[in-house]
Formats: sequence, structure tokens, C-alpha cells
Amino acid sequence: MATAAERAGGAPPAVRVRARLWRRWPLFAGARTRRGYAAATIRITRRSVIKTQLLRGKRVVGLSRIVRKAGVYDVTVSIDPKVRRALRHDGRKRVQLTLRVVVAPIGGLTRVFRYRVLVRL
Repeated sequence: MATAAERAGGAPPAVRVRARLWRRWPLFAGARTRRGYAAATIRITRRSVIKTQLLRGKRVVGLSRIVRKAGVYDVTVSIDPKVRRALRHDGRKRVQLTLRVVVAPIGGLTRVFRYRVLVRL
């Protein structure tokens, strides 16, 4: 049945849009870098442990760990000051690293995301 506004040529009929459901697994939404650190945006659907590492080859040059409930979070990981100082002493202004994010839901399947980032020193 059309409403009075629709019969008069007013507003179009309301479209019922189904709410977009979150999937049941974690999502790596993106990464960005600033001077000396990288940040990853992670969406988790249940309480999880989020561990992030910055790797230079196989060597870990930065590390962080948080525990959060379901939601969207920005997780940052900084380069260790000693490593940063050594790289600057080498004459580098930036370094390409691998951002490794491990999302381990409590009582769930662990997911690992890897992303290459160029971090300024």
C-alpha cells in the first residue's frame, strides 16, 4: 500500500537494507607508518590476544601485545630504540620491514597477517 507522499510523487519507497553482518574471523583492515613505528587496524569478533611484530628478515626489531574484546582497534608497534639508533648510524633514513600481526581469539583459531611497511627512522 502506497503512502500519501508516494502517491503525490514525493519520497521514493523506503528500501529495507539488511544490516551487514560481521564475519566470524578477524580482519586486517590496513596499516600505516609514522616515524619509528607502524600501526595496524584490526577488527576482531571476540576477545583476542593481538601480538604484533616488526621483522627485518627473520630478526624481530619491534614487538607489542594486547588483549581486547570484540571491536576495531589500532595496534601500534615501535622499532626498538637500539635498532633504530644502529640503522640511523648506518646512514639509513627509512627501512622496509614486515609487519606481522597474530590474532589469537580465546578458544578460537589463530590467524596470522603479514604486511610490508616502509618505516621512517
